[in-house]
Amino acid sequence: MVALRKGLAQHLICSTHAVMIRAKHAVRAASIVAAIAVTGTAALAASPQPPRPLANPGEWVTSNDYQASALHDGLEGVTRFLLTVGTDGRVDDCVVTVGSGSESLDEATCRLIKERARFTPATDRHRHPVEGSWNSAIHWRIPPDDQTEGDQKPQSGMFVSSMLVDKDGKISDCRIERVEGAQEKRASVGPTTKCPSSPFSSPYTDAKGNPVAKRVRFSGRIDVLDVPAPALDTEGSGSVASPQSSAATGPKH
Repeated sequence: MVALRKGLAQHLICSTHAVMIRAKHAVRAASIVAAIAVTGTAALAASPQPPRPLANPGEWVTSNDYQASALHDGLEGVTRFLLTVGTDGRVDDCVVTVGSGSESLDEATCRLIKERARFTPATDRHRHPVEGSWNSAIHWRIPPDDQTEGDQKPQSGMFVSSMLVDKDGKISDCRIERVEGAQEKRASVGPTTKCPSSPFSSPYTDAKGNPVAKRVRFSGRIDVLDVPAPALDTEGSGSVASPQSSAATGPKH
């Protein structure tokens, strides 16, 4: 009887040990499956990402980039655009989706953004760089005179413009005929879209009082001249500071 009880006890211990081993393996297997499941869930959670600008998009185009012809004609507007961004983060293509009403402003929008914009490229669900798109808009607004001029000093230059006054006093064919010096940054030679909208109350007339058409020409010139250094005062005592010539300098860009 004693031997039988010992045998049963030993068998029970071995069976219990085996069950514990199997349970341990089952827990380990469950942990592995759980780890795989968690890893798989994390991988599936990575959704595709669009391209993101590396810098402030508001710095891509500034008031200094306002086109001279549009500035002269007082043209403003909003240029909406769509960019295609490559896997290297550079702009591969730019398409104007809604124009501003000014061809020069729309052209400048895409040209400047393609030159200056840089992105973190778009990624797929596996976080690999892929081609992506990005859209936005440039609001072209002419700043107030105190912002466009600032403390800029007048610079040497000249301009000649003209307009046609018809026999009935209406104004048409306004154009810039000549620009030189600093004025070249503000206007270019050719027709302008900005003419006075109100006609003259009466036309020009010839010697007999008959209405005639006239072309009216305006011209302006700015000269910035050097100022001679003051002569040295040789009388009196004490030290005399070395004279400094005064020369006008242009604004720093």
